[in-house]
Amino acid sequence: MPTEQELLPGIARWQEITDTLNSIAKTRGITKDNKRIWSYLHKWTNEDWAEMIVAAKELIRQYPEYATRDQRNKINRAAATLKEDWDIHPRILDTPEYKSQAWAALMSLRELMNQSLNEQIMDSTAAMHKRTKELFYEKEITN
Repeated sequence: MPTEQELLPGIARWQEITDTLNSIAKTRGITKDNKRIWSYLHKWTNEDWAEMIVAAKELIRQYPEYATRDQRNKINRAAATLKEDWDIHPRILDTPEYKSQAWAALMSLRELMNQSLNEQIMDSTAAMHKRTKELFYEKEITN
């Protein structure tokens, strides 16, 4: 089990990216082509990712109710990639083969942090899609 001192760098990085993602979600909506998000993903080393994942896994260990099965799977998949391919590239999750995995892990990390802080932040893009879907659904019922 990691110590609090060992967890702090990962928690700080995780909180910083969650705050950034929440800000983006509230204003423009999170999209996969967002350059600001990818600026983080392109610079994070295996160590950076590992620190955040260790912190997330410790949170899940202590409070399993905060994470869905899907979130755990995405975080565990990124952890397994780091473990298996650490020596292949210093930023393995930034390689073409693993970019979608990095994105999925990042979104799960954001959701997990928000859940642990009891934050309900709807991505404006997702909210718009939900409203559109509800509108079409209501229209189908009334016709």
